[in-house]
Amino acid sequence: AVEIETGTATGEAALLIDNNDVDQNALLIEAANTTNNVLDIEAGALTTADAIHVKADALTTGAGLHLDINDTLTTNSTKSLIKLDYDKTGVAASGQFNMPTGLEISMNDNATNVGFCTMKGIDINMDHSSTGGVASSIGIDIDMNGGDATTGVTILSATYGILQKVDDSTGTELVF
Repeated sequence: AVEIETGTATGEAALLIDNNDVDQNALLIEAANTTNNVLDIEAGALTTADAIHVKADALTTGAGLHLDINDTLTTNSTKSLIKLDYDKTGVAASGQFNMPTGLEISMNDNATNVGFCTMKGIDINMDHSSTGGVASSIGIDIDMNGGDATTGVTILSATYGILQKVDDSTGTELVF
């Protein structure tokens, strides 16, 4: 095991990897035989910064974060490709407003485009090539329980059209 500690509190990185070779990984972790977490970040005192920050200003055809999973499992299994597990224990005081967001997508086009620019917040593509058994797809599955008011989906657009609602006795499922 290797422990790296910063000697001063000047804000310098405890570990800096400076790799200027364009065809090599800056950091490669080989963990083929582990059954524990490959990367474990404990940031219990983190208050205002990000636990993971990726800056990729020159990105052209790749991805800011790429998760590639080739699943060969043939037994009963339930898995998540990305799992957000947020547990709120702190009590919002009277008059205070607390609004945790599970997934926040912020995309701003401030360029002077002369061609086409189409931004997609979420793009879901699913395909089944299996010819046996039952193959089913669900693009978005929303299950909400509890609370004083629930809204399944709210869509706000800069141009206002016809208002349509799908309601039941416990909340609003879909608002256009």
